[in-house]
Amino acid sequence: MREAFDKFDRDRSGKIERSELKPLFIEILKLIGLEDVLEANEETINNFLEAYDTDKSGTLSRGEVK
Repeated sequence: MREAFDKFDRDRSGKIERSELKPLFIEILKLIGLEDVLEANEETINNFLEAYDTDKSGTLSRGEVK
């Protein structure tokens, strides 16, 4: 999980920021074969952050990604 986190934490801030989430979603959708069905758009990113950004910082820290 750490390797995956580091891949998308492009600025090495220790957090995955909103701008880093879209490439993450695009890659996940490709991996599961849904890139033609689902779009990595603002609504998807907002829903994801609402569910997993437990400290409501607008970013994902390592502690929030399990």
